[in-house]
Amino acid sequence: MTGWYQATGESCFQHLNRNGIQIAVEQAAGSQAALAIASARKKAEAVVIAERLVKDTNWLPEPMRFEQPMAAIASDPESIDDIENDDDADVETDDFEEAAE
Repeated sequence: MTGWYQATGESCFQHLNRNGIQIAVEQAAGSQAALAIASARKKAEAVVIAERLVKDTNWLPEPMRFEQPMAAIASDPESIDDIENDDDADVETDDFEEAAE
């Protein structure tokens, strides 16, 4: 996801309150960087500072973070062979009546 999205003032930080901006910057760039947000006089200034500090860190907002289960499967190709493929187990054809014409 980091290849397609970069947090900017417009896309992310202006939609957060000052505390949210500070938490985001701390996650992305550390507690020292978050102090710069705390010292900002206005939210608009905090947004500009946050954009500068988070740039090139590959930080993503929490809702955009996803686990990568396919990476785990790809790293262990033998686990794919352990999956049973039983297509008939889920549906029994006798359970459905023919549609009325």
